Amino acid sequence: MKAIAGVSKNYTFYYMKYLFFISIMLVGVVHGQNLQYTTLKGRYIMKDSQCAGFDFIDSKTVLWYNELTCQYADTLRIKWIDKDTFITREKRRRNKTSPPRVEVYRIIKNDGKQVVIKSFWTGWNDFPDDLLTFIKE
Repeated sequence: MKAIAGVSKNYTFYYMKYLFFISIMLVGVVHGQNLQYTTLKGRYIMKDSQCAGFDFIDSKTVLWYNELTCQYADTLRIKWIDKDTFITREKRRRNKTSPPRVEVYRIIKNDGKQVVIKSFWTGWNDFPDDLLTFIKE
């Protein structure tokens, strides 16, 4: 291999550059990962609803309560894409042939008491995306 002017053959320069790059990436991951989650903790009830809504349990788990079955919640995995965008995926497999239900959400507004979330339509047909308002319980 040909030596580059100013760099020794032991490639110290490249090694240091590599370490610097990895450390910057790790800092970005640590600071970006679940940043919004710190403000979304606990139960959020959908506006004009009795019990439908999210219950953010920890950084990997969220519960979804349906209006018809308030006592039973669907357990979902949560993954943060960035500080305002997250996806949820069913933990429990419904059957052997269907993929898990996946939802994509973006936080539009969060003032600590009320959260407005855009729910992106991911199913069949061409339905519009929804804006959902949740009240902190």
